[in-house]
Amino acid sequence: MADRILIHAGFHKSGTTALQHSFDKNRKSLKSHGVTYLVTTGRAHHRPAWSLTERIWGWKEQGGERIPETVWRNFATRVKKSSGIALISSEFFSEANADQVAKAKRDLGSAPIEVVFTVRPFAKILASSYQQFLKYGIKLRYEEWLEEMFHNRGKSKHTPTFWQRAAVSEVVTRWAGVFGSSNISILLANEEKPHFIFDEFNRLLGLAEGFLKPSDVGGNRSMTADEVELLWRVNNRFDRSRGWDEYWAMIREGYVHYLADETEALPRSSRLLTPKWAVDEAKKIAESDLLELKSLGVKISGDEHSFLHPVVPEGSNAPIETIDLDRVAEILTSYDFQAIKRFPLTTILQELKRRIRRYLRRKRKGVI
Repeated sequence: MADRILIHAGFHKSGTTALQHSFDKNRKSLKSHGVTYLVTTGRAHHRPAWSLTERIWGWKEQGGERIPETVWRNFATRVKKSSGIALISSEFFSEANADQVAKAKRDLGSAPIEVVFTVRPFAKILASSYQQFLKYGIKLRYEEWLEEMFHNRGKSKHTPTFWQRAAVSEVVTRWAGVFGSSNISILLANEEKPHFIFDEFNRLLGLAEGFLKPSDVGGNRSMTADEVELLWRVNNRFDRSRGWDEYWAMIREGYVHYLADETEALPRSSRLLTPKWAVDEAKKIAESDLLELKSLGVKISGDEHSFLHPVVPEGSNAPIETIDLDRVAEILTSYDFQAIKRFPLTTILQELKRRIRRYLRRKRKGVI
């Protein structure tokens, strides 16, 4: 049985992908040091989190997948049976409502549980959050999306989960209400000090300094302004009737995945800029969040000054009409036969049935 459980429950765009890449890469070494990071689909525990939160993966009406409740239940059972420290990691746990957080505690059993949140300054996550939603196929420009999020909060139909995952103090309050404030740790992530959150996880897991550390790949880097423009144009030309499965495999996990995980930004590329009004609003929210977190009595580590006064590329984004042809060629040639592994089993089975029927028809007609 697990001696202790450590849940890394969020937040989105706070270095979670880099951490999970390190957890996955060092899975065997972690086990030898008494830390169990269970194998599921992918590097993180997203599917159990989607199952717990009843989240639909993809486009709700066009091929989105609802993960069965049994996925979470079976995962929780495996966690309880783990030895040593059981490490769980998915930023999608931050989207759980109060009842789902309580269910997580019940299902994980009696072992002591600590919940850890990595948090970036709110102004820092705006551009990266927009890019993440762009990978889901939204068709709004960045400035339009910001207007929706700040001025139509709770009513926008474009990215309704944004505030579920981004309202830091509200999320932490829900988890503290179930697990207790003394069992909640907040790590104020700072991209200028990428080792900080790794050092903190080494400490929390009882590992030697430098055991977990940032990697040069798998970090899900931000896209440049021209890459954002390219994906925005793709989204506005992609016919959604083709379904989520095709978009996910071909665009999100195909070309975009290659860009974010396998290439570096071109030196001459510009970054996506955030309007000053949005940066100012975001800084006010971060200040309010930090005050609320302190009032909750949770443990907070990191540079508070950098959290409250982040340096964010501000300004208006100039129209982009051209993109580097070498980069386009690189993207087009990046897609290989391994992409078939990304297609859902249902899609592969449907295609197999279609080919069998076609083969039988041609055989009856004597074509083959």
